[in-house]
Amino acid sequence: MSRLSLRVKLIAAFLLALAAVGTLGLGAFDATRTLGSLTMQMFDGPLQTINFTRLAQTDFALLQRRERELGADAGEASMREIGRMIADFRKDLAVAGQRSASPDVPELIAGIRTSLDEWEKAVRDSRAPAGIDTASEIGAKIRGELEVLTQIAADEGYIFREEAAARIDETRDYLMVVIAGTALVLFAVAALLVRDIVLPLNALNRKMRRIARGDDDVNVLYVDRKDELGDTARAMTVFKRVMGEISGARDEAEAATKAKSEFLAMMSHEIRTPMNGIIGMSRLLLKSELTPEQRENARIVLDSGESLLQILNDVLDYSKLEAGKLDVESIDFDFRRVLEDVGALMSSKAVEKGIFLVERCDASVPRFLKGDPGRLRQVLLNLAGNAIKFTETGGVTIVAAGGESGGRVHLRVSVRDTGIGISKEAQAKLFGSFVQADSSITRRFGGTGLGLAISRRLVNAMGGDVGVNSEPGKGSEFHFTLDLPVGLEPAEIDHGAEIGGDLAPLRILLAEDNVVNQKVALGLLKPGGHRVDLAGDGREALALATANDYDVVLMDMHMPNMDGIEASKAIRRLPGSRGAVRIVAATAGAMQSDIDRCLEAGMNDYIAKPIVPEKLFAALRAAAPSVPSVEPLSTQGILAASDAVLDSGVIATLESQIGADTVALLVDDFAASADEAVAQIAQARAAGDMAVWTRAAHSLKSAAANMGLARVFQLADEIEAAGDKGDRSTMEAPSDRLAQASQEGVAALRARYAVAAGEETVNG
Repeated sequence: MSRLSLRVKLIAAFLLALAAVGTLGLGAFDATRTLGSLTMQMFDGPLQTINFTRLAQTDFALLQRRERELGADAGEASMREIGRMIADFRKDLAVAGQRSASPDVPELIAGIRTSLDEWEKAVRDSRAPAGIDTASEIGAKIRGELEVLTQIAADEGYIFREEAAARIDETRDYLMVVIAGTALVLFAVAALLVRDIVLPLNALNRKMRRIARGDDDVNVLYVDRKDELGDTARAMTVFKRVMGEISGARDEAEAATKAKSEFLAMMSHEIRTPMNGIIGMSRLLLKSELTPEQRENARIVLDSGESLLQILNDVLDYSKLEAGKLDVESIDFDFRRVLEDVGALMSSKAVEKGIFLVERCDASVPRFLKGDPGRLRQVLLNLAGNAIKFTETGGVTIVAAGGESGGRVHLRVSVRDTGIGISKEAQAKLFGSFVQADSSITRRFGGTGLGLAISRRLVNAMGGDVGVNSEPGKGSEFHFTLDLPVGLEPAEIDHGAEIGGDLAPLRILLAEDNVVNQKVALGLLKPGGHRVDLAGDGREALALATANDYDVVLMDMHMPNMDGIEASKAIRRLPGSRGAVRIVAATAGAMQSDIDRCLEAGMNDYIAKPIVPEKLFAALRAAAPSVPSVEPLSTQGILAASDAVLDSGVIATLESQIGADTVALLVDDFAASADEAVAQIAQARAAGDMAVWTRAAHSLKSAAANMGLARVFQLADEIEAAGDKGDRSTMEAPSDRLAQASQEGVAALRARYAVAAGEETVNG
């Protein structure tokens, strides 16, 4: 049986089932035909005989009544009526005789007919009294014969019933035999199918599931069968072997992934340690007294270090995304502030290239959303940075649009530039890893080719998607969409006008074995009046934490003798407030596993190296005693309230951040960009192009804010606000005064730095 193919077995089973059903159908048809024949015979025989015999009795009774009504005075018309009634009687009597199957009926009917003839003759002679008596006697005789005929018909009906019952019983027995035989055949077919097909299939299915779960100890059945199940069993044997190989490959891949993660963690630590020294010391150097050339050189070192750090962060982020281990937050945040922050961070690069950078948010987009502002900012910085990088003339516009529906916002953000554009062929591979439009891009503009790949994966992780529209020579538009819930207004955090300037002096234990890193940290902390004790390893840190009370411990993870993890665990075991001191990890390790280890060891916070001053002081602020503070005005708030051409406070803040000599170098660049913006405003005004008019005003407002030119900022802000509302008449007056205000602002800047038009400050 196992040598037959499943196809043959199934066809045979189908044919047997079809034959059984056909037999059952024929039996049912025969039974139906038999019952129908019996019904017709009953109607045509006994029933019709009885019916017409009764009808004949009725006819004769009516005939006698009519004859008595007419009496001896019946005329010819009455006799003709009686003749018609006799004819009807004869017809009914004839039909009763035809339908009867009894051999006695024809003779009886013949006698009735003879008696009827005599009765008719007696009726015609009924004028004599003797005729009346004769008709009555004959009528009684006929009624008696009709009763006999009725009884014969009833007897025929009873006999027919007995015969019909016997035939019905025979038919029922026949059908029962057919049904039982059909059921036996179908049961036998089903049993064979279950034994030869269903049970083996179930067994193979269970074996397959075990193999798919990675169970190597599975004995595959039915491999010797010559049918399709045997083929399946032999294929499962191959599958089992392949799964074993895949399992081994998976183990190897997991080991390789683990090794890669460990390698990335190690390389991150090894690269970030010297990078902390380069970036940190460059920042400290820029705060010292330098010549313009020295300051420019130090700035180049800092920018290069930060670019290298960005490349390292891209690689680490991509590794996390590839492993599916990148966490996405869902918190309330100010979306418009995110846009403004991106504009502020990117504006200096745009100014350096002499292009405009505009960010615009439709009024239909709610200010507060719920999502991951950090990842959203990272995507925008990537897209805006790329746009600025590949744009030589014109500028970059960031536009956010969308609408609220059912408590959610369908957000669409686009970053448009007037740069080199991208071909269709290059667009197809643009979002791949380590990919740029062509190899010359890397040589000309730099970068890893990971930014767009990371941006797409970040947007995907937030539930959206990224796309691009571009033509070579006509610029590009990168856009992404997100579906975010409407958020609540988050609590404001006062970061202070100066980094760390609002912190009360703290007593800090710095556990760091690297001398350069010690100097960087001390250079950031000492100017704020903080008292810092140094520990060169974990044991020394534990000894100092045991003997002294500290506000916060900055703990490196990798140190000799005792690492930061063990030192933190030991400090947590100290009694009282010394065991509860706030511990902040400061390490070059940047993997999630590093962060988890720090938190599991009892640390409170984590900052990565190279140390970013803002993040360092944000971590220290959590350990500082609360002091009353007044929230400072933002730069734009200061400029909006100022009545000076050049606000000394804003420009002094810029000087403290990048150095007065560097600001002096930016004067000519600002003058050129301001002249270009004023010219664009004049051209757009003449052409009636309010969009370009508004955009140019925004660009000039942003640049003026950076340089502290209050009057230019105020006029440009008025133009932009009116342009956003579509109010051209309100745009006219500030546009009339803008060129003069711009000239006065540039003059004030040149006077402050003693820079003649077109001249750069050169030392030496």
